[in-house]
Formats: sequence, structure tokens, C-alpha cells
Amino acid sequence: MLTAGDNPHTVMRAMTAGVLDYIRKPFDPPVLAGKVRTMLQRSGTTLLIADDDPSIRDLLAYKFRMSGVRVQIASDGEAALELAIKHKPRIAILDQMMPGLNGTAVLQKLREHENTRNMPVIFLTAKRREQDILEGFRMGVADYIVKPFLPEEVVARCFRVLGFSESKKA
Repeated sequence: MLTAGDNPHTVMRAMTAGVLDYIRKPFDPPVLAGKVRTMLQRSGTTLLIADDDPSIRDLLAYKFRMSGVRVQIASDGEAALELAIKHKPRIAILDQMMPGLNGTAVLQKLREHENTRNMPVIFLTAKRREQDILEGFRMGVADYIVKPFLPEEVVARCFRVLGFSESKKA
């Protein structure tokens, strides 16, 4: 949204309505062009977040949506696999410990399916032992993030894996 207004209530209403960024006049044209370029780059991106903790799913979904990314969410491994095959997201963030299929099983099944074989996967997990982390990388994860985490770091790491040159702070 480009506006001369700076009322905090108006800004919050706009963000709640789905505005991805709020730029006040006067503005620097190269800054505006950069923000538009970044949003267009991300606008076609769909991300899958699979975690059995609703607060983690909701927080990350919010952060990614505010960064211009479409988000699919799943609360268990079976739903994650189904969404990944159906919607073919560009990247998946999987919890290791979920009901039904765990993150490892989902990753293995994604690698077996033609549509998702090359999809980058990031593990987001409480498993912090060195052997767990190394096993994740041996299995082919693009990144491994240990809980607790900084939401902005998850966004930044995901954007790095996707090759996005700049990341808007969510």
C-alpha cells in the first residue's frame, strides 16, 4: 500500500486486510521498485508447512504470507504428503516428529514421487543431536533448523534455499 497516511490504526487495519507492505509518501522510487520486484518474485511461490503444533504453523504461515508467499499447512505427515503432491509447492518445511508419518517418512515418500522428487525440504525439529542433524543432511534436506527458532531466521533460510536475493523482514 502506498499512502501519505501514518495512523497506526490504519496501518494495522491494512495489514490485517492482507496488505503485504506499507510505504509512506514521499518515497524513494528505487526502494519502491525493489519492494515491488521482490513481491513479484515471491508471488508465485507456494510453501508447505507441516507441524503438529498449531502455534508454530500459524506463526510461520503468518510470517511467510507477510513476505508475499502462498502457504499450505498440514498438521500431520499424511496431510503434508497429500498437499505436496496435489499443490507442488516450491519448498516444504517439515517437523520431524508428527503423528502418522514423521518428517523422515514424508521426505522419503516425496523423493519417490515424480512431482516432488526435487522439491527442497527443510526439517524444523526439536531433534538437536549431532547424529540427527547429520542424518537429515544425508537424507537430502536443504537445511535443518532446531527448535526453538527465530521465525525471521526460518524465513531467511527458506528464501536462501529458494535463491531469493533479498528477504523482506516479516
